Amino acid sequence: MKPTTSLKASTGSLRAGFSSKTSTRKNWCPLQGQSRKSPSWKSSLEDAFLWIGGWRPSITYHLLYSKSGLQLEARLAELIRGLSTGDLGDLYPNQLHQVNELQKDTIREEREITEKHAKLQETVADPSMVELSHVVTELLREERASAVEDSQVEATLTSKEDRLVEVMQTADDLRLKTLKQVVEVLTPAQSVHFFIAAAELHLRIHEWGKKLDNQNHTTNSPDLANGDGHSQ
Repeated sequence: MKPTTSLKASTGSLRAGFSSKTSTRKNWCPLQGQSRKSPSWKSSLEDAFLWIGGWRPSITYHLLYSKSGLQLEARLAELIRGLSTGDLGDLYPNQLHQVNELQKDTIREEREITEKHAKLQETVADPSMVELSHVVTELLREERASAVEDSQVEATLTSKEDRLVEVMQTADDLRLKTLKQVVEVLTPAQSVHFFIAAAELHLRIHEWGKKLDNQNHTTNSPDLANGDGHSQ
C-alpha cells in the first residue's frame, strides 16, 4: 500500500470512529438527555469546559492554529530552505483562507445554538413550571400527592427534555460537520498530525482533571486529612 493511500485510510478510520460515536446519540431516550450532558466519567476540569454536552466546535480551529504554529517554529529552518515538512506547519495560503472562512461560519452557528440553549434554560422558570411547583408543594403539604400529580410533572418535564436533546443533537451535528470540513481542507498527512494533537490534548486534560479531582477529594475528606483513612 502506498504511503498516501495508507494515510487516507487512517484518516478515514479516525473520522468514521468519531462519526459513529456521534450518530449513536440520535437514539437517546429524551429522559436521558440531561444525564448525558455531564457523563460521570468526566473530570470536573473537563466538565468546566463543556459546551452543550461536548467540545465547542470552534476549538477545532484553535487546536489547528496552535499545532500549526508550534510545528512551523520547530521546522522553520527547513521551510526557509524551501523544503516541505508535510505537517501542520506547512499549510498553504489557500488552506489558511479556507479554514478562516469555515471558522466564521462555525462561530455564527455556535452563537445560534447557544441562544437556543439559553432560551431553553430560561423555561425552567416559565409559568407552567412555577404553577406546577406550587401545586405539587400544596399537595405535599396536604399529603394529597397522587398519580395525577406524577403524570403532570412527567408531561411538563418531558417536553423540555425533548427540546434539550434536540438542541444537544444540533450541537453534535455542528461538531461533526466542523471536524469533517477542516479535515477536508488538510492533506492526509496533515490530518494525521491534527488527530494526534487532538487525542493528546483530550487524554492529557482528562488525566490532569482526574488528578485534580483526587487531590481535592483527599483535601476535602476529614478522615483522609486527619490520617484516619490509613490502615493501622
